[in-house]
Formats: sequence, C-alpha cells, structure tokens
Amino acid sequence: MKKYIWFSLTVIIGLIPISVKAETWDGEKISQMIGAMSWCTSNAAKNSSEASIYQSARRAGTIALEKAIINGDIDSNESLEALKKSEKEGKYFDQKLNSELCKQIWQTVNENPVF
Repeated sequence: MKKYIWFSLTVIIGLIPISVKAETWDGEKISQMIGAMSWCTSNAAKNSSEASIYQSARRAGTIALEKAIINGDIDSNESLEALKKSEKEGKYFDQKLNSELCKQIWQTVNENPVF
C-alpha cells in the first residue's frame, strides 16, 4: 500500500507544471545554453541519439541567439565569449555540467516556446 501511495504521489508531482515555461531567456542565457549543449555533446552524451538531441538544442539556440543579437539584447562578441566560456569550463552559469544537468537543460529548451 505504501508503494502505491508513493507511486501515486510521484505521478501527481510529475504532472505539476513547472514554471520553466515562463522562464525568460536573454542573450547571455541562450549563449551559455549553446555552450553547455556543445560541452554535453562532446562529454556527456552516452550515444549518438543523445548527442543528436543536444545538437538540436544548440541549433534551436543559435536561431534564438540570432534574434537576440538583432534585437540588441546581446552583442555578438559578448555572446561568443559567454558561449565559449560555458563550453570550455563545462559550466552552465555556476553549475558544473554533468549528464543529468545536460538532460535538464535540453528538456527546458525543448519545452520552451522561445526555441
């Protein structure tokens, strides 16, 4: 009975919408996401399928970043600097990238209408 209750709670909690969809993506955040997905493709992907989903997030981010640059949200040099730093250091803002964080970032990108 306890297992059923825990399972039910887990399912219910999983269905609660996360406020990620309302999350604001500025040029710096997009740049860091692209750098993180580059790092994830090279270092965290367990197979070619996983690498492919990270690459698709990068492509979506690149399109969103172009719009951010056109709108003056970020300058191309700043975006390149943020992207390269994230990729080189293996960090997404202050978080050290790992397989689980890579999946979380990808899922956030995948669920966000900005991309």
